[in-house]
Amino acid sequence: MDTDYIYPVIEFLKHNDNNTATLSDDGDNLVQFLKLMKVSAKVAYVEASSVSSLYAIELAPGVRVSKVTSLKHELSVELKAIDIQFLIPIPGTSYLGIRAIKPDAPEVLLGDYLINDSYLKSRNNLEVVLGRLYDGKPAYFDFRKLNHLLISGTTGSGKSIFIDSIIVNLLYKSSPDELKLILIDTHALNLLRFNNLPHLILPVITDCKKACAALAWLLSEMDYRYQELSYKGVKNIDAYNVMMNEEGQKRMPDILMIVDDLADIMAEAAYANDFQADLDRLSGMARFVGIHLLLSIQRPSSEIVSSTVKMNIPNRIAFRTVSGNDSRLIIQVGGAEHLNGNGDMLFKQLGQQEPLRIQGPYVSDEEIDIVVDFVKRNSGFYTFSKPEVICQNVQKIVIPSDIDNSLDTNDEFLEEAARLIIKKQKASVGMLQREFRIGFNRTAKIMDKLVELGVVGPEEYTKPRRILMNMEEFESMLLERPFT
Repeated sequence: MDTDYIYPVIEFLKHNDNNTATLSDDGDNLVQFLKLMKVSAKVAYVEASSVSSLYAIELAPGVRVSKVTSLKHELSVELKAIDIQFLIPIPGTSYLGIRAIKPDAPEVLLGDYLINDSYLKSRNNLEVVLGRLYDGKPAYFDFRKLNHLLISGTTGSGKSIFIDSIIVNLLYKSSPDELKLILIDTHALNLLRFNNLPHLILPVITDCKKACAALAWLLSEMDYRYQELSYKGVKNIDAYNVMMNEEGQKRMPDILMIVDDLADIMAEAAYANDFQADLDRLSGMARFVGIHLLLSIQRPSSEIVSSTVKMNIPNRIAFRTVSGNDSRLIIQVGGAEHLNGNGDMLFKQLGQQEPLRIQGPYVSDEEIDIVVDFVKRNSGFYTFSKPEVICQNVQKIVIPSDIDNSLDTNDEFLEEAARLIIKKQKASVGMLQREFRIGFNRTAKIMDKLVELGVVGPEEYTKPRRILMNMEEFESMLLERPFT
């Protein structure tokens, strides 16, 4: 982990004080109920957690499983459960499982999992919390191992909060030297709060044309990384970073691109074909060079979730969907249309026959703002301007559209920016953005003008810019050529 990055503290997040398992009954009432329903069975054992009770049922010879599963609604009433799940059979046994989800289960909070020191300090900085399984155990997703994740669900199903929780989770585990982010939010609603994070390669992208350019750049970065790995004679980014560490060189950070909502970009006919082709290639080849994708879709379709995407991104999450067809399109089975919403999800992982049902963690807007503000205020060393090797030629994808392109030497912040840089003896676009709360393009132009005026030197790849004037020299220049 990078010692220059100040990690947010767990006190910024709420967590439940008591999340221990509760006692359950011995199953006698369930046996009596099944007997009334003319089902001969007995309860082998009961496993209880704070979330649910799992009854292991041993059916009498000749009793059909469908006779029990057809009683789902009646079992919900009898067991006072908000939902009933069947495990046919319980893995590793010959018993039929009836899981009763308790109505008074504690809310799943992101802080409940990040409070675990062993998890936060684990060497795998790309393992994130998906939520809580319905046996009370946590569920995790490892981007380093599983690489990409595709999620889908209707409005109000919990997708946005889930993405927020993933980003906050990563801020607690990864420094900007370990992870870089590209955030695409064409709705311009949810992800803008993460603007100016030191982990970002670019400001949050809200334009389809910029999104396509960003993906094209990411492809070129992938090709560059493959060349680097080939030159060093290693097969993956982990081996490369071990070698760089031994040589005392900078590591190659992972890159995570998050897209919310993919369908918006695909709806733009001018960019859809190029974006789809680039996405197919990236999702198929990026796994060895530390480039990962988290793609969100509100309403899936076969045009967007193509066969190539399905093949390259086998790990998928379905939040509540409109129909069973939408559920099957995402996770190959129905059921997502019956989810409760608010973070209730089905997770289909590579190699799993049946999806796992998970309750996603909740993180409030207030918690997100506190964590993001802390990271921004305490990470001034990092900037958008050429963050090491991954930003080669990155300026090509910053396409000025709604920014004032008529900026001249008369910008009101030009003199203040020069004084700030001379005072702090540090010059970066990111620092000026945070100080004056202005856009990236405008700040970059101010910096270019300061280079032209001789206040600071040009970029020198990984080295910081040189400060070429002291305050007396700057005041003298102002007397000769005042800014107007």
